[in-house]
Amino acid sequence: MHYIFLILFLNINILFSETIDFIQVEGNKKTKNYIILRELKQQVNDTWSAETMATDKNRVYNLGLFSSVEIEVKNTNEQNIYIVRVSEKWYVWPFPIVKYDNRIDQVSSYGGGLIHQNFRGRDEDVSAGATAGQVSEYFLWYSNPWISGDHNSLDITIYDQSSDHHVYSIVEDDKGMYVEGGFYKGYNHKFNFWLNYNNKVIDFFDDEQLVAAPFESDYIGQTKYSYLRIGSQYRYDTRDIYIDPNSGIFLDIEFNHLFGFYDTDDMFDIELDFNIYKSFFSYLGSVFKYNFFSNIQYSKSELPIFKKNYIGGQSYVRGYSAIPSNNEIANATERIEVENFLINSFEIQSTLINRKEYLDQVEMGIDFVLFADYGIGYNLNKSINWNNSLLGYGLGLKIFLMGAVIKFDYALNMHGTSRWHLF
Repeated sequence: MHYIFLILFLNINILFSETIDFIQVEGNKKTKNYIILRELKQQVNDTWSAETMATDKNRVYNLGLFSSVEIEVKNTNEQNIYIVRVSEKWYVWPFPIVKYDNRIDQVSSYGGGLIHQNFRGRDEDVSAGATAGQVSEYFLWYSNPWISGDHNSLDITIYDQSSDHHVYSIVEDDKGMYVEGGFYKGYNHKFNFWLNYNNKVIDFFDDEQLVAAPFESDYIGQTKYSYLRIGSQYRYDTRDIYIDPNSGIFLDIEFNHLFGFYDTDDMFDIELDFNIYKSFFSYLGSVFKYNFFSNIQYSKSELPIFKKNYIGGQSYVRGYSAIPSNNEIANATERIEVENFLINSFEIQSTLINRKEYLDQVEMGIDFVLFADYGIGYNLNKSINWNNSLLGYGLGLKIFLMGAVIKFDYALNMHGTSRWHLF
């Protein structure tokens, strides 16, 4: 009988020794404790496991606030302490703004901006910028991914900005306001909703210097657009590490309805982004990725120039340029400048330099990538012409630096030409 009680006593002690008595956060000089604690699956008085520790490490790292995250369990004074140790990144990034006005062929305005990540240590981001000179512009942005409840988020932007079109000799001036909110259902299901009121003015600075094909008359006939864009998004995300996934699924579906005012017609679009990640040859850090990306638009009239997609180059079909005339292929504009598109991409990446914190607050790593992209585009109310397909393939480097990802690719295409891509 004494042996039975002894065995029960030992089993109870072992059971208690596998539970966590206290959770401790270290290294967060600016970030508030609760920002980290609310990401943890591990709770006090719950049993801990290596699997839970790995999940918590990825969740905290996915906040994008830290260059490294380590978790360990220490037994001190017969108590199990769950220690989350982080190394914070740089959070304040100033940047210059120089506006070059193609209409007068000279620099027209100077200014600057500031991005402050993890503002107040609460995982908020704020950014502001302005220019002065012949062109006065500004923007103000605030983002909080978890402002209340279960990942209830808020994103607000006020702006008055302009940009040169990368193909045509036009300048797009936009002025408006954007508000987005969202919430989670569980940890993997995210829902977002937004309102965007925008006034757009298209200005031609030299019609004789069009880089690609001339505009249709509808484009020239309307240069002012005013609309309210109402949108929604569903996101399913099981990736282990957001910036460098080893496994998981990422699905993003977006719906947008542009309610036009005055002479602006209503426009609709659906965007689908589906990704699968699967690791193999773990000793090489190899990962296979498949991506399907599409955008389908509709309007009762022709879509304006700012709704065109250019499916050559970065994030689309590598091996081609986003400027149609830079491609040595037949029907370049018809192939590259489209309203709707379907793109499939395949990638295999392997680790060259492990991603980790090599210097204080400086995380970096390098992966080698092999890829192949296949895509096709078509225009509103027209059928798909499979002869306009695009195929590109090649190799590249993926550089991880302080939370950002820089891609450097060399791509060949089915038409026998090649191109470098940096993005």
